[in-house]
Amino acid sequence: MSESASTPLSFGKNAIFLGAILLALYGLIVFSATRNASQRSVLEIASQPSAVEERTLYSPPDNLQPGAELVAFQGRKLVADLADDIKLDDSAMRLAGRTDDKSFPVYRCLEPAQKDFLFLKIKTGKYQRLR
Repeated sequence: MSESASTPLSFGKNAIFLGAILLALYGLIVFSATRNASQRSVLEIASQPSAVEERTLYSPPDNLQPGAELVAFQGRKLVADLADDIKLDDSAMRLAGRTDDKSFPVYRCLEPAQKDFLFLKIKTGKYQRLR
């Protein structure tokens, strides 16, 4: 009879212990959510925006020749490196700045083979390579 008498008592202690743990976890979640909401402006800063969803597109001139001056960027003229456009993933492109007249975004590529060039976005996944 002593075994059955101790079972309800240990069940009650376990229930109180479990309840305290759940209450502590709930408090931690509320604290984290409140802290994140108060720091939303700091947490949502994109330090390296990519070309994904960029809608400002460059239209290269007809009969573009390599070496043709296209835009000015940071005080220097950028020229077309190739006559044709290049296929690159928009998520691999990082904003380097805007042209001097603020018309178009200029990108750098994360791919090692393209790291020495700058790019203008022509359309999704297509870029004009500059040097």
